[in-house]
Amino acid sequence: MLDQMLEVFSLRPDFDLNVMQANQSPLTSLAESLRNRSVLERSRPDCSLCKGHDHGVRRSWAAYHTRVPIAHVEAGLRTTDNSSRFPKK
Repeated sequence: MLDQMLEVFSLRPDFDLNVMQANQSPLTSLAESLRNRSVLERSRPDCSLCKGHDHGVRRSWAAYHTRVPIAHVEAGLRTTDNSSRFPKK
């Protein structure tokens, strides 16, 4: 999806890690993220912004191990019912 949106807005990222693969496991995603940590070491960003609790947070491990500060943005409630975090099926 990212590649499609980059094309729509005519954007070109500084780095394309190409981490996401079809049917990969969470451990494979983590391993790829850690393998690409040299991008963080070279670019030394002020912060690594992660969203949610899935692949983005696994990638925050690479930032953590390269001593790049991490900011986590939560999506919030997935329902309007404060007593139930997830929508009922």
